[in-house]
Amino acid sequence: MDIQNEQLLKKAIMRRIYLAYVVRRIFHAVTLKSAALVLFLWGIFVQVSVSNVFINAKTSVSTKSFYGFFESAFINTELLVQIFVMGILVMTLWLGYDLYQTVNGTDNKRMIIAR
Repeated sequence: MDIQNEQLLKKAIMRRIYLAYVVRRIFHAVTLKSAALVLFLWGIFVQVSVSNVFINAKTSVSTKSFYGFFESAFINTELLVQIFVMGILVMTLWLGYDLYQTVNGTDNKRMIIAR
């Protein structure tokens, strides 16, 4: 009977450890940022016909007119699409910064609130 209780206790403890491990993996900063990036990208593809944007952009011959086209397209689009584009830009930069810190070994754990 005593051995059976120990085994039950061990199983209960191990379940909690596994749960804590899974929760840490799911709510890891990189995972959440990646999920946000995917949601922003999904929003763009739902709201905008991306293939038509690139077809229209091909009419811009020079680099200056190419950037002018995208600037004009961004300014004249709906607010929701502008938010998605800015979200993609911010999440990409933030993930790149995390990757840079990880590669260089300068990952600062004191900044846990910002992560």
